[in-house]
Amino acid sequence: MVEAIGDRLHPGFTFANVGASDGVASDPIFPLAQRLRARGVAAEPVPYIYERLVANYGVLPDVRCEQVAISDQAGTETMWFLAPDSGAFEYITQSIGSLDKSHLLETISSLRELSSNLRKEIPVHPDHQGTRAPIGGEGWPDDLESHVRSVEVEVITFEELLGRAGLEQVDMVNIDLEGRDFPVFTSIDWARWNPRVLVLETYHMTPVEASVVADTLDPLGFEKVSRFGLFSDVYVRT
Repeated sequence: MVEAIGDRLHPGFTFANVGASDGVASDPIFPLAQRLRARGVAAEPVPYIYERLVANYGVLPDVRCEQVAISDQAGTETMWFLAPDSGAFEYITQSIGSLDKSHLLETISSLRELSSNLRKEIPVHPDHQGTRAPIGGEGWPDDLESHVRSVEVEVITFEELLGRAGLEQVDMVNIDLEGRDFPVFTSIDWARWNPRVLVLETYHMTPVEASVVADTLDPLGFEKVSRFGLFSDVYVRT
């Protein structure tokens, strides 16, 4: 991904990491933020994962962490997630929590089909050398659905998140919201924020939704340049 981004990010760049999980494992921002001493905001609603996020981003004093979920409307909702003692690979289970229980169950089913390709060692993207984190879990248990838990969480909009962090512009945005990616994408004024780099989870989008994404980003000068992980696309503003 470094090659795709090129020189679009500079020392001290700003970012919004929406659906940040622990901020390190399989995350597109952390290694760049660490290398370039970025400032920004990262959101994660699940309590035990949020604690890891705060610990990991503790090395970057100009990053604000918020224990909130992001959606297109503010309020309070139920967050569905996998318990840390589920027995599955934590680098995956801590990344698939959702405000939509059916989406979480669908993701579990999809990943079970891919289980032969999953590894105990965190799949380290070339950008993530030196950022491995301790993980737990031994595989992909047959009874994983029984480890689904829920918690009531605060939900805010993208605009409010950036307002809390005092950010008036962002150079890089990562949206990884497990079923809320499209509603949040369409709720953002991209001409207003106009980041240099956007990483967006598109795997579960319908063809119509994917078309809306393209129709929104193309006129603003964004080009899709690569994939990140299994589910996200990387766009850069040309």
